[in-house]
Amino acid sequence: MSAGKGDMLRAVNGEAYRRNYVRIFRKQYPDWICKTCGCLHGNNPTPSPHFATWHYGECGICGEFAVEVTEPRDFGFLRKGWDK
Repeated sequence: MSAGKGDMLRAVNGEAYRRNYVRIFRKQYPDWICKTCGCLHGNNPTPSPHFATWHYGECGICGEFAVEVTEPRDFGFLRKGWDK
């Protein structure tokens, strides 16, 4: 049987494979974060109490459930490398 692309094996470009793998399977930017994660990973670790809207939900970084969460923008968005 043929796979339709010939019977010869092809070399895999390791760098292109890594880039695609990271792009597809990396952790997605969270919609909601808790105060602990916001203070740890946010550009502005102290949210403005006048603009932050909190509700109970699941944190998109630590995965803790039934905690008060808000949007990452209330912490000045997340710093580079937050998903490491």
